[in-house]
Order: sequence, then C-alpha cells, then structure tokens
Amino acid sequence: SETYSFSVEIDSRLGEQPLSSTVTQAMNYPVLGVTDATEIGAYCIATSSVNTTGFDSRSANEANSLCPNLAADHFKLQFSGVKGAIITIGYSMLKQEKGGFSFGDYYGNQSVGSTNNTLSTTDGTYVWEWYSRITLIDKTQVTDGLLDFEFDVTAAYQ
Repeated sequence: SETYSFSVEIDSRLGEQPLSSTVTQAMNYPVLGVTDATEIGAYCIATSSVNTTGFDSRSANEANSLCPNLAADHFKLQFSGVKGAIITIGYSMLKQEKGGFSFGDYYGNQSVGSTNNTLSTTDGTYVWEWYSRITLIDKTQVTDGLLDFEFDVTAAYQ
C-alpha cells in the first residue's frame, strides 16, 4: 500500500464582495385626505399605480378613498452581490395603528416572513418590492400632521 499526496491551491474570495442594498424607490404616500364624507375603511394603497377604486369597489372619491386618483409609491430595494448567489430576505411589516389610521401590507394586514431569491447571473442584482396600505379606522383621532410608520428588511447570502 502506498499513500499519495497532492496540493490544491485555494483562491479565497470570501467576504470580497459583500451583499449591499440600495433603496431605488422609497415608500411614499401623497397627502391623505379625510373629510366629513370619508367613511371608516377608506384606504390608500401604495402600488405606484393610481388609486382609482375605493374600498367599496366603486370609483374612488373622497368618501371611499384616502387618495382618490392619486398614486402612492411602493417600496423597491435593489440588492447587489456575487452573480448567481442565493440571498434570503427577511421582512416584517407589523400592523400599526396611529392617529386614527392603520398601516399594513397590501391587504392591510401584518406580514412577517422570509423568501429566498437569486441574484442575477448577469449583473449580480435583484430588486425586491413591497406594497402597503393605510386605512382610516377612527375619524375621532384624525388630526393634521405627520404619522410615522415603519417596517424591517434584512438580507444575507445563503
């Protein structure tokens, strides 16, 4: 019996190209209007498309929509890293209630989870998008001013 040995040269590039992210479109709502005619349940959805339909499935107006015929921008985040790499994106959009409004995902709910995605084999990027909704829940709490809502996104190479 004989033992044979050989050498392998390793070119370690671990950590050479970290995963990075850039917001390419911030979540942005127009000024939300509430009048005496606005009904509880009226909402505005951030999809980057014009809100043409109210919560009652009729054409959007001051009674059934917080942003009739206006667009709210949804969130876009571009990840960059090693071409073809798999990334895990974790997300948490808890349902939040402030100032007579509720904030949540596209359906008005809380959304927590993760998803695996592959960076492009051409340029090493992936664009992740998220939609949300703000709904009127209590007119007695509504005042002029700003309301701050938040959500979390994490990502890592697999």
